[in-house]
Amino acid sequence: MLPVLRQLGEQATQDHLPSALLLSGPRHLGKRQLAEQLRQILLCQNPKVLNACGECKSCLLSQGGAHPDSLTVEPEEAGKPIKIDQIRRLSEFVYARPQIAQRRVLIINPAEEMNLNAANALLKTLEEPAATTYLILLSHRPASLLPTIRSRCAQFPVGSPGAAVVREWLSQLQSGTAREAGLPGFEKAWQVSFGAPLRVLEYLGEEGNHSAYDEIIGEWESYLSGKADLFSIADLWSNRDTDELLTTLIAEIHQRATRDEGTGQNVIGSYQRLMEIARNHREKRNLNPSLQWEHWLMKSRESR
Repeated sequence: MLPVLRQLGEQATQDHLPSALLLSGPRHLGKRQLAEQLRQILLCQNPKVLNACGECKSCLLSQGGAHPDSLTVEPEEAGKPIKIDQIRRLSEFVYARPQIAQRRVLIINPAEEMNLNAANALLKTLEEPAATTYLILLSHRPASLLPTIRSRCAQFPVGSPGAAVVREWLSQLQSGTAREAGLPGFEKAWQVSFGAPLRVLEYLGEEGNHSAYDEIIGEWESYLSGKADLFSIADLWSNRDTDELLTTLIAEIHQRATRDEGTGQNVIGSYQRLMEIARNHREKRNLNPSLQWEHWLMKSRESR
């Protein structure tokens, strides 16, 4: 992540930053944190390449979440799209003069959640950018965006910073026994998180304890062993975050395949069925989530 931040920070401090940016990459890489840091640099009165000064009036307002030249557009409710009225308000903000800073900065997160009317309204804003306003789009699935929106943004894919960087970052965050013990469980956390720093942090927990990952796998194992019935687990999973479930199960299947647990065909079948659920979720097909998970769970037991 740091190379991307350095590149963007240098362009921002030299006034060479494009007016519309698209930061893309899988979930949990820290795209939102990167965008927030870039926003603070752009609004700061005494910016550095990688950081805002933290002391000027703009920085103090940003830290308090009350900067008048800053705006974030997100779905109003979880699972709901970004609507055209939200983009219309954004457009009004874009063309207003900055009140305190020299610039105005807007973040849309995640951009692929705009409905078609909202996306078309944003396109009009992108076609006529304001000289003092920067628009930062964040996307987990950039291919879902209108091609005309992608073409009007400078694209910056965000990749994993690497295990060494993430380990050092976590060592600075952790405290107590977890830090003294050298981040126990880091290697597995890194493997099942596919290089996403925030998922590694979530897996290890504040003091190095496992979190949602082990809960999900524990629920699956309870069903496979007959300790929990099909419908209770499927109902439980239908109320969990679908992206978290998919990422966790895919990572666990990958781990089991690496350990040669089960036949290759069984692994392929489980993976393919997860990809079908992911496709339904991505395309927002109106399917019953409980039924989808019931089918997947039943097949996973049959293929053991």
